[in-house]
Amino acid sequence: MLEDIVKNIILLLDDVILCLNMLDENNFDELYPRIVLEMKEVHSIKQMLLCDYSLEVLYKYNPEFSEKTKLIKIKFDNIIKFKEREQAEILMQLQKMQNQRKLANYR
Repeated sequence: MLEDIVKNIILLLDDVILCLNMLDENNFDELYPRIVLEMKEVHSIKQMLLCDYSLEVLYKYNPEFSEKTKLIKIKFDNIIKFKEREQAEILMQLQKMQNQRKLANYR
């Protein structure tokens, strides 16, 4: 029973990692809700396991979970950093356009 639940969690985490690897601007609206839903499901299953099993039993599976969740965290962090850089670049372009418009008005 516990092994099946753990396998399900691992499959969900693997799918989240796969979706994060494929995530781009063209499929963001499709994949991001799926990622969030699967992460919520993992969290829900984890809470259920904490109610039904002792921490000692669950620590047996911790290395595999930790590795996958760390990878997911790194991938999310990379996406956020990329989007922040992208937004900063757009802001700089907007400021440049605004400055050019001011210069045109002074002439």
